[in-house]
Amino acid sequence: YIVMKQSRIAVGLVEDMAYIRTFIRGAVASMRTFTLSLEAPSAEAMLESLDAAAELPDILLVDIGLSGMNGYELMRILQKRHPRIPVLALSVYKEPFAVIQMIRLGARGFLEKERMEELEAALDCVWDGGVYFSGGIPLEWKQAAVSGVGPVMLTRQEKQALRYCASGFTFSQIADTMGVCEKTAHEYKSKIFRKLSVHNGSSMIRVAMGSGLLRIGERIPSWEEEMSKKKRGGESRRHNP
Repeated sequence: YIVMKQSRIAVGLVEDMAYIRTFIRGAVASMRTFTLSLEAPSAEAMLESLDAAAELPDILLVDIGLSGMNGYELMRILQKRHPRIPVLALSVYKEPFAVIQMIRLGARGFLEKERMEELEAALDCVWDGGVYFSGGIPLEWKQAAVSGVGPVMLTRQEKQALRYCASGFTFSQIADTMGVCEKTAHEYKSKIFRKLSVHNGSSMIRVAMGSGLLRIGERIPSWEEEMSKKKRGGESRRHNP
């Protein structure tokens, strides 16, 4: 990580893409009111920097799609360790889930990376105590984000069904693996779609990966493996009543 001398309103940045860090560094350097005081390539590095910092940043820019610990997970920790630092979320995706979840987790704004020309206005708004949304964010997303409802949460069964859907299980296979009827398997998927604000399977997987509900590269067992494991579990219970 990089620590820089503080002056004016100090901004911290956590972003894993080097070229975006370079761009934001240059953009903030041209601003009269703000200065970049702390910079880190990962959530883990930023948390270490904040814990060791003599002076905390006044505002923190947080990329949602960080590798390793993502922006949602970092936001939860920041709310516990450093709740007084206002956070402006950055994202390459303009998804309803991303906007709503980050604001409900405590972020004070959401800025699309394609609209970096709005960065100074966004920082001004957050510093003044407001909540900033990129231009083009639909009104219904803004209203849902600031509605006072808690963050979106999936139940244990919904998380399990999500993993099976991502692995290409049919509804029949999901039902067999989870020990439910097909109607219940359909209901799990419908609830996941509603909670993630998506309308198809590819969007569900993309949003789930972006939110950390699914990990890129995570191996999900096949239906045959799941059923074999379930069968072994049943046999073990019969032999060990």
